[in-house]
Amino acid sequence: MKDEILAFYRKQSPITQPGKYVAFYKDLPEGIEALCTIVQGLIIHYACGDLYGCQITAERERELDTRYVELMLARMLGLDARPLSEARKPQQRLVGCCRDFSVLLCSMLRYQGVPARVRMGFAGYISPWPGFFVDHVVVEYWHEGRWRMVDPQMDALLIKHNGIDFDVRDMPNGRFLTGGVAWWRCRIGEVKPEAFGIHPENQEIRGWWLVRDKVLQDLAALNKGEMLCWDAWGMMLRKEFSNEEAHLLDSIADLTENSDIAFAELKHCFTQNAYVRLDGHVCSSSPALGFHEVLLTL
Repeated sequence: MKDEILAFYRKQSPITQPGKYVAFYKDLPEGIEALCTIVQGLIIHYACGDLYGCQITAERERELDTRYVELMLARMLGLDARPLSEARKPQQRLVGCCRDFSVLLCSMLRYQGVPARVRMGFAGYISPWPGFFVDHVVVEYWHEGRWRMVDPQMDALLIKHNGIDFDVRDMPNGRFLTGGVAWWRCRIGEVKPEAFGIHPENQEIRGWWLVRDKVLQDLAALNKGEMLCWDAWGMMLRKEFSNEEAHLLDSIADLTENSDIAFAELKHCFTQNAYVRLDGHVCSSSPALGFHEVLLTL
């Protein structure tokens, strides 16, 4: 079963497929350190313009909704046609978010034959408020017989800015909480749901419904449906959920945290359960474009 799982995560998804820009991957160096550095030289987080000394306009923020790697690469090369290995100035990078750093790294790793997958959840290490977990996205890749977790957004500047004291290329357990782990910590009363959000002062985007959404987005990502952080479908289209749905989420959280053992069940749940499967479109609440519906190409 392990060979089947690794083969699954070696192959590109419709999201991570570089398409007609695949030739730009041919000369990329191997190794997680080198690839993370390249990704960091191609993307700038939409909320970090000031930190990198550039202004991100409202028009440029629209790049946040460039969900497919092929289109991300098209925009990057339109801004600067040099090889991807040559870092761009901050104002010439694609405007994105944590998900985009992770999806691009995942694409490059898969191209090189390295099993890789995106994980959706929360990080406590990028918040200046102790005990608060920020909506975040990272990557797991297979290396030397185990899955290693890496945060490709965290460059030297962000590591210093956030006071990170661990290896972001091989993160220790508990620094990043997947949606499933966050869900169970709330369910057993270990952490309050209000500790999970995008900012402690934002009272709207936080709590149970957001934790639930990360459980389902992580399920999708493990099935190679690497959605945007603000995509919603199925039961995610409303903030309330029933006791029956909560028990289903218990099961899904268990599947996502034991995905290698329950790989067949993980795939079956995502494709067959009407509450969670992608049916060709999502509702997106983008920081740049606002609420809109998207027809997917999957």
